[in-house]
Amino acid sequence: MFEVITLASGSEGNSTLVRNHTASFLIDAGLSAKQLTARLLAVGLCPEQLSGILLTHEHGDHTSALKVILTRHQVPIFCNFLTGRALQDFGLVHGDWRFFHTGSEFWIGSFAIRAFSVPHDAVDPVGFRISCDGSCFGVLTDLGYATRLVFEALRGVRAMLIETNHDEALLQNDFR
Repeated sequence: MFEVITLASGSEGNSTLVRNHTASFLIDAGLSAKQLTARLLAVGLCPEQLSGILLTHEHGDHTSALKVILTRHQVPIFCNFLTGRALQDFGLVHGDWRFFHTGSEFWIGSFAIRAFSVPHDAVDPVGFRISCDGSCFGVLTDLGYATRLVFEALRGVRAMLIETNHDEALLQNDFR
């Protein structure tokens, strides 16, 4: 049995806590470090207790707390190589990168996590299939549309977090 708590979802920032008795980790850290810390404390967890932070992609509404959180706490960052490279190019220096290959499975505590490609305007965006003790949970952020791969990756999950406020026209207007 595990618990999923949405700390924030939307254009202002995204972060979800997943935890059980063996591990506690965030999926994305897109709030200010102050807000993220306050929301973690509200659910009884300090940032230094995190087993890691999983990143779906490099955009600020998914990563904005990282720089401050990582200067204050030793927390591993789990992401694919291209997302990590993009963040490093943006100036995020961190010593505990845990790179995974998109399509592969890795573990945090008793959680088996499989990353899969999703369509989005980032360097290598992913969704996650998280399994633990016979239960499966899917995470999709900024999903413009679901591909066959997305459907296959999430076949049989018991629950999903889907954040789909991605709007191509709105993005284009923001860059003008």
